[in-house]
Amino acid sequence: MRLLVLLGVCVTLVGCRSGARISSSNDELRVERELQREQIETLEIENAELRTKLAEANARAETPLPEDVLDALPRVADIELTRFCSVEGGTVTWSIRPTDGRGRFVQVVGTLELRATSAGDEPRTLAEAVLTPAELREAYASGLAGTGYRVTRNTDFEGPGVVALTATLHDLVSGTTHTASRFANAR
Repeated sequence: MRLLVLLGVCVTLVGCRSGARISSSNDELRVERELQREQIETLEIENAELRTKLAEANARAETPLPEDVLDALPRVADIELTRFCSVEGGTVTWSIRPTDGRGRFVQVVGTLELRATSAGDEPRTLAEAVLTPAELREAYASGLAGTGYRVTRNTDFEGPGVVALTATLHDLVSGTTHTASRFANAR
């Protein structure tokens, strides 16, 4: 009988501690949700301001574009280094996917700066490249790995190890700059 009572007390204590952990996790999620809500509101306000500025600039143009044309005109909103980036056999490959405001691939005209850096106590540049607009256009690739830009450069890095890959796109149409980074395991 004592064993059953002791077992019941232990189960109750474990259950009580689980409730505290769940409550703590829920509190963290609530705070995170509120921060995200504030961030969304800020972005929506900034978006509304940018739309107003665009409308003002378009109205001052000699031949303004209709609003529906402006809305349909894709522009780079972000870039990402995809999971197809790699560091293998003395070669670094960057796979860059620029996207529009709806998350869809969009071609770009600009310069692209690429860098691969060893991660560790003493990082060093393993490979880098700066592509001109014409070279960037030639780097366009579409296939099973998706549509984007792929650039390969040789390196003397002998793996294994972690390599930090970065890409900076200077969009020459909009005048904006976009940056992305990703870690890759060198093999």
